[in-house]
Amino acid sequence: MSTAETRTALRIDLRDPRLPGGRLNILARTDDPDERDARAESLKLLLETERGRAVIARLRARKVSIEAVHRAVRSFDLSSVEAPPDEPAGKAPMPVMLGETVDAWLKHLKGQHRSPETVATYLVIVRGLEAHFGVEREPGGNITKDVPVGSITRSQGEAWLSGPKETTGGKPWMPRTQTVAHSIAAQLWDRAINEDEERSEKHGTPRTIQRNFWRRHGSRKGVRAARIKRTRVEFLRRNEAAKVLWANRGTEYAAWVAVGIYAGLRAGEAANLRLGIDVDLSRMEIHIQNRGGEFAWSTKTDNSQRTIPMHPRLARWIRAHIRLEFAGDLYLFRLRGKDEPLNRSAWRWWTKEAFERGGIRYGRKKDALTAHSLRHTFASWLTMADVHPLKIARLMGDTVEMVLKTYSHLVDEELDRVIRKL
Repeated sequence: MSTAETRTALRIDLRDPRLPGGRLNILARTDDPDERDARAESLKLLLETERGRAVIARLRARKVSIEAVHRAVRSFDLSSVEAPPDEPAGKAPMPVMLGETVDAWLKHLKGQHRSPETVATYLVIVRGLEAHFGVEREPGGNITKDVPVGSITRSQGEAWLSGPKETTGGKPWMPRTQTVAHSIAAQLWDRAINEDEERSEKHGTPRTIQRNFWRRHGSRKGVRAARIKRTRVEFLRRNEAAKVLWANRGTEYAAWVAVGIYAGLRAGEAANLRLGIDVDLSRMEIHIQNRGGEFAWSTKTDNSQRTIPMHPRLARWIRAHIRLEFAGDLYLFRLRGKDEPLNRSAWRWWTKEAFERGGIRYGRKKDALTAHSLRHTFASWLTMADVHPLKIARLMGDTVEMVLKTYSHLVDEELDRVIRKL
């Protein structure tokens, strides 16, 4: 681009809360940077009065030029650039609609490679949110009635989040579900606010959404989900793990338990392991990766795709599992007579049977463990072995923040052992 072309494209970019959308970005209509700055100063002066801001509104609507506005400010006479009595009113604000925002968010979600189960959960929540606030759709998904996001109040948001639900028999959602729903709603409002700001700036109209009431803003509280009772994670101690594995030797449950303990896989990841593809005994590696085909499957998040070195003890349990013909031609874990991924009800049953054989209580009540407790066992043992949280996070396909939040209490419990090393 030539120097002349660059200079003629000079712009004035003002940012001020008194402007609709908080910003004004227009061509300066001059090739002189000093003149551009002088015109910008004129606009800043106009922001100080209601009359001046009305002139800026006419400038944005292209009813008056920047040159004329600058001359009027310099001559201390705005009459030549103010609206005549018979001028029609400006354009009405263009509201951002809830249904359109949901569609845009769902499209964005598809690009993040979330698991089908996660997407299905999110879809149930957003459709419930739409129905509560008045959005209507055809069976095919086309919107027949939409609602401006700016018309929804905080009290209405609270009523939706914590109110009774038909899907739960007239009871409110559990705290964990409320937390997920709250996060989705906050993301939707963030997206709507960004769109609202862009429309306001482009068309010179007032904003229609004042704030994201799902989030806290200074002294203004946001909508809050029911608090989840934080309890310390339960995991198998060394002697308990040995007892469970020994009690299940010769069954298909043993390798299932070993994969959780020695690789830290989520139950869904373990249930979809394929021999020779995800389980590589020659290289002693386990690969967690997305796949298509008949039984398409995706990891929880993009960073969940990973390679995990295989512990020698795990390799022995897997080889025994294959030797006893529990594995299929493709899938490591399967129901007998089938060669397809283990379904949720099956792996829950396997875990229950394995735990009870080893004298471990199964369930979500106090002092009971679930399939996810095997993953907790993996992370807890590594934490107590002073492994760096970043390494644990990479092995688990999780974030460092989540690892620290979930397992940091184990560091405190091990401090006495560290002191004894002195």
